[in-house]
Amino acid sequence: VILVNDNIDFEKLEAEGGSYVTYVGIDQVIAAGHAGKYVADNFPDGANVAILEGVAGVLAAQQRKDGFMSQFANNDKIKVVISQPANWEREQGFSVFQNMLTSNPEINVLYSCNDEMALGAVEAIEQAGLTGKITVLGFDATDDAKAAIKEGKMAGSVAQYPSEMGYESVMAAFKTLNGETVEKQIITKTELITADKL
Repeated sequence: VILVNDNIDFEKLEAEGGSYVTYVGIDQVIAAGHAGKYVADNFPDGANVAILEGVAGVLAAQQRKDGFMSQFANNDKIKVVISQPANWEREQGFSVFQNMLTSNPEINVLYSCNDEMALGAVEAIEQAGLTGKITVLGFDATDDAKAAIKEGKMAGSVAQYPSEMGYESVMAAFKTLNGETVEKQIITKTELITADKL
């Protein structure tokens, strides 16, 4: 068993007598940290941050939030004023962020744990007449998000590279079949895509 781009509770698996060859994919915490570092670097005077989370209880969603926040954990000028789930969906990103803006008009940074929710929030920002006044960061670097970055509606999105995951997983299978030892985790590349990288 080779896990690609999705992991499970490894300790629980082994406690139940299960096993796997390797996990191939990103480190969600490190990946989300790229977006957090962007906020820390670009808002030296502070920021009021909103977070759109994925589905509550999903490990990847929690790691994407934790990784983002870890980059300014010791910076009391950057405050997370509100953080709520929008369940990975664009429509919920729109409605949840609308409500966030109503209750927290001081928000000037939004981090979304995926691009679909971020793009919904971009629509809410446009409707409120606040385009260009709220820095929006997403995760996945989808084509729609890249278009929004080009248009200046988003500042950036964390990219992961499926082709690299595919290559590494096939190589892990090949090595395993040949009796070679494979590392238990093969972490693939992530980076924050901003307008200067498009």
